[in-house]
Order: sequence, then C-alpha cells, then structure tokens
Amino acid sequence: AALMGDDFLEQCLPVELASSGLRLHGWAGLPTYSRSQSDMQFFYVNGRLVRDKVVSYAIRQAYQDVLHHDRHPSFVLMLELDPARVDVNVHPTKSEVRFRDSQAVHQFVFHALARALSGLLLFAATICAAQNYPARPLRLVVPYAAGGSTDVLARMIGQKLTENLGQAVVVDNRTGAGTLIATDIVAHAA
Repeated sequence: AALMGDDFLEQCLPVELASSGLRLHGWAGLPTYSRSQSDMQFFYVNGRLVRDKVVSYAIRQAYQDVLHHDRHPSFVLMLELDPARVDVNVHPTKSEVRFRDSQAVHQFVFHALARALSGLLLFAATICAAQNYPARPLRLVVPYAAGGSTDVLARMIGQKLTENLGQAVVVDNRTGAGTLIATDIVAHAA
C-alpha cells in the first residue's frame, strides 16, 4: 500500500503463477485503473527492481485487448527464478537484466497476466449477460480442456455468480485452442 496507495489496492487483481522454475506473483491494476504515463509500474526480478524490454512487451501484450493503446497499466509484479537464468550485470546501476531464455520469460509473464485478466473479463461478461437475460440461466462457453486451470476458474466464478445473482450460471467447456478473452457468453433456455 505504501508503494502504490490504497486506490491501487482497491483496483487490482492478484497474480500468482509458478511453472518450470519461474514464479510470478504480485498485483496487476484493473484496466479501469490505467494511467497516462508508466509511473506506477514496478517489476522485480529476484527482489531487485528492474526495467526490461522483454517483460514490458509481455505485459503490454497481455493488456492489449483491454486497454487503450495510449494508456499504461499499473502493477507491482515479482518474478523469481534461478539466478543462473538471469544476468544482472548488463547495466552499471543493475536496473536492467538479460534473461538466458527471454522467450520463455516473455511467454510466462504474458500467460500469467492474461490468465488473471481473463478471470476479470469472464466475470464482467457474465454480469452483462445476466442483466440482458435476467429470466434465463446462463451458459459460459470456455474454450479449454476440462479440468485445466481456466476451467476450474470458470467453474468457481460460475458458482459464485449463481449464488450472488440468484440466477443459474452453468459452465460448459470445449476442448481447443483459444484465449479466455475470446470466451463466448451465451444466454440459453434450460
């Protein structure tokens, strides 16, 4: 809270993902909490505040469908990885790093943020559909394999929405490639 302020804490999503020796955790600002400048962007690698083009690009890509091109997301994100996988001696002030496998880091950061943002979009789209079709149950069509992390997230959101809206929200999944951002929200008669 001291770094970003209370407003940020009310307007952010938690980010937490670990895979293949990489762990990303922290908070990403909602698209509605975007800025006209990049003054509220803090990215740490193994506890060190850094600026990195690979990471910046991954973050911009994750937000590209939900943020206007002249706006900047706010975030406090921490990446942890084996120190042998990153060179911190690129810049005299050690504010820049070079990853041994920059493509893997890019993909990991992008997918972690896209996953966090997709849960928000699924929630918002479901609320919108519920308002447009208040008398009918809703079916969320999620283009991922059953049992995956996105499927689990969608089912949890469906259950919470059913409880809070007083309207049935059913999750249906299709196996296949795609992103949750492209999820269809379909109202149907049960």
